[in-house]
Amino acid sequence: MDSNKRLYESAGLKLNIKPRIKVNYAAIAKGVYAMFTEDERVVMAFGMFPHAKMELAEKEMRRKCALIALEYAEIAATDENIEEWSQAVDKDVVKEFNHQLSVAILTEAKAANMLVV
Repeated sequence: MDSNKRLYESAGLKLNIKPRIKVNYAAIAKGVYAMFTEDERVVMAFGMFPHAKMELAEKEMRRKCALIALEYAEIAATDENIEEWSQAVDKDVVKEFNHQLSVAILTEAKAANMLVV
């Protein structure tokens, strides 16, 4: 990772690509909510999120960010590069993604009349 890290840091990239991309949280939430099992939907009705599904969504978001950054830096996207660069996504970007996705999932659950809280 050292050479890649130096490359994206020297290029001014901290993998904080938030200003460069637009995220359709409603569409992502709809897909994530559709993956919930019936038991997970029951738990979701009380405002609790299934950890495994949220973790999967975050991992995929990190992967997408890494792919965008690798393309921008003109570096071949290998499994190793994607894994390394996905871990370098700015924590504020991850935090914002998780927050916005959570709100969108709650909105999706409310639209399905599945919220108790």
